[in-house]
Amino acid sequence: MTGWWRSKALSSFLVGALFWIMSGFSAAAVAEPEAILLQVGDFEVSAEAFSQLAARESRRRFYHFTPPEGEREAFYRELVDELIDQELLAHEADRRGVVPDGDYVVQRLVAAERRFQGEPEQWAEMVPKIKADLDARASILALQEAVESAVTVAEEEVREFYASNLSLFEQPPQYRVGLILKAVAPWEGSAAWQAAEQEAAALVEALRQGGDFGELAEEVSDDPTAANGGDMGYLHEGMLGNEIQETVVSLAKVGQVSDPVRVLEGVAIVKLLDKKEAQQMSFGSVEARARGLLLRERREAAWAELKQRLRDEADIEFNEALFAQLLKE
Repeated sequence: MTGWWRSKALSSFLVGALFWIMSGFSAAAVAEPEAILLQVGDFEVSAEAFSQLAARESRRRFYHFTPPEGEREAFYRELVDELIDQELLAHEADRRGVVPDGDYVVQRLVAAERRFQGEPEQWAEMVPKIKADLDARASILALQEAVESAVTVAEEEVREFYASNLSLFEQPPQYRVGLILKAVAPWEGSAAWQAAEQEAAALVEALRQGGDFGELAEEVSDDPTAANGGDMGYLHEGMLGNEIQETVVSLAKVGQVSDPVRVLEGVAIVKLLDKKEAQQMSFGSVEARARGLLLRERREAAWAELKQRLRDEADIEFNEALFAQLLKE
């Protein structure tokens, strides 16, 4: 084995995780053994291998192909944790005799082959490594599915979860909103915005003097709701744009009319036509959702517990001094 990877377990997940790096460099470039950064059981990862992996993942994960200022160490440590978990989980899946999803492997093997079009010799050389990687990935996914599917919850547990998390099962406040919009086209300049704001201010004054909101909306609003007197119906937070939502929430009383507010489409006037306060939903109406949330929570916990147990039982060595050197490069 080269200094890029050395393992008694040739089907190790880490071998597959690093093979993409190997495929981009000549044999001469990796012929000499390197200082070992991470060892998980029999598996060793050199500092050079990790550096190349970090460079590859930086290109894949970050917009500017490098971690943001001050986040490099956290990113590197995340990679180390991922490598440890993947190696341990791959071995656990093998120990349990987990059978990988053959379709998963075949589909991704076909996709990987496209990267080697016109290079049949290199593809033939890399197929065993790629296949080992995909088998390990598929085995880990199958292991996770087996661990999570073994988790069940009783109805009483679901009821207890509901009672302990009532805020998750509230129907949010609903606002019946009236809207008058004076549209301004995207290409129009400041003069058009000023004219719209002046007209909206005059409308607000008329409304506060007793004008009928619905009639004015039908006459002057440029929004499709004009046909309904500006009535947008009952809406809850998240269904409106930020400016309108903030304006609606700020209105203290039903019947109150807002000042003109700029929105993407122009200048708007909002009226709070009605409001329904938040209501607690009954257990019967949300039982399925509560069960789903509890199951997700328990399944995530079971998967996390397995990973922690494997770490506690594993022989893991990590060279902090060498890691500190890599961060300075």
